[in-house]
Amino acid sequence: MCTKLSQRSQTTEYRQSNTQQISGATRRTVSTAHALAVVACLTLSARADFVAENEPNNAPATADPLFNGDVGLGNISPVGEGDIWKQEGPFAVGDLVFAYVDTQDSTGSTNSSLALFDSIFAPFAGDLDDGPGLSSAIGGAELTTPGRIFIVVREAFNAAMITPYSLYQVVATPDQAANEVEPNNSPGESKAPSGIVTNGESSGGLDLDYYRIDALAGEELVVIMDNDPDKDGMFANTIMILLDTDGSTALVTEPAFGQDSGALGAFVFPSNGTYFLLVNIGGASPDNDYRFVTLIDGLPLCADDDADGICNGADLCDGSDASGDSDGDGVCDDIDNCPSDANPAQSDSDGDGTGDACDIDDGGILGDPGAGGPVGAPCGAGVPMLMPLMAVGAAAGMRRRQRGKAAR
Repeated sequence: MCTKLSQRSQTTEYRQSNTQQISGATRRTVSTAHALAVVACLTLSARADFVAENEPNNAPATADPLFNGDVGLGNISPVGEGDIWKQEGPFAVGDLVFAYVDTQDSTGSTNSSLALFDSIFAPFAGDLDDGPGLSSAIGGAELTTPGRIFIVVREAFNAAMITPYSLYQVVATPDQAANEVEPNNSPGESKAPSGIVTNGESSGGLDLDYYRIDALAGEELVVIMDNDPDKDGMFANTIMILLDTDGSTALVTEPAFGQDSGALGAFVFPSNGTYFLLVNIGGASPDNDYRFVTLIDGLPLCADDDADGICNGADLCDGSDASGDSDGDGVCDDIDNCPSDANPAQSDSDGDGTGDACDIDDGGILGDPGAGGPVGAPCGAGVPMLMPLMAVGAAAGMRRRQRGKAAR
């Protein structure tokens, strides 16, 4: 079962952002701790955190460990070195890796390289400059071998130092992806991302996709984009624009034309409020589908309308229903006629409102018409009327046995 967690001060993994408002303030208010949860049972950290590298870390055996959503902080120094980070997982074939090296604060080179290696240290994805400026980003790389992953950061030409850099990374399962919720063609129609990974599509022009981001002052935003989610070699020319709380002022603009990945950030929010991520397709784009993760302080952001700790895109019982599905039969507890026993067909042979899977009086034994109790009566309601009849039957049987003995 997936673990559901509630407060950031406790063990935490993924952060949810509610899209509803109460008295003009978001349900995730600035006076309370953020709601967080593990979604879809990924093997995750006890707490997403900022983790400083520990030298030496230039070989797989000495790689610095990260948990899902952790941000790695390092320096490429001296010239020519490489830093190796690892996530133990275990991950499955087809899991999606999003990673980005932010070099904008470097006092040396900002030209990074980023490579992903599988559990036997064979490379399966890499990038030089798909991020902002000369930084590196990999969006939605699909794991080809189960187990752990290694992430290697270098200066692009091994010719200078990068001091410092920040490594953002998250691994998601394919079923943690959810489609954008239309309409979302304006700030007023925007919704928070539905899943850990958000799938979108835009035909460009006036087909604009707006996503809502509820943020606190000082929180750090990173968006990692996959311009080729179907891996057909046809890239969407995405443009990511972070808009201020007025829904119109551009704070950051990051085009990702002619490349399979892109990134925005890290951007530090100056104040509490609702910001907007605008995604559009520009130019004569070869394709129009994309997917991305939105990270706040390293933790993926997603909508959770019923505040049950499960992203809308993975939540069977979403909307205003926080009841969950305890028995995993695909029917929400608040309408399930057997909430603790799997009964996917909701069969109820005697029509008493209790499903067959948990109704021990089904079959006309007790609690049914003809068994001493009305339809809907609790099991055993007919027992007081039945007991005298049982006693009479027992006495008659005893007399028959006694007469048989006397005849012999």
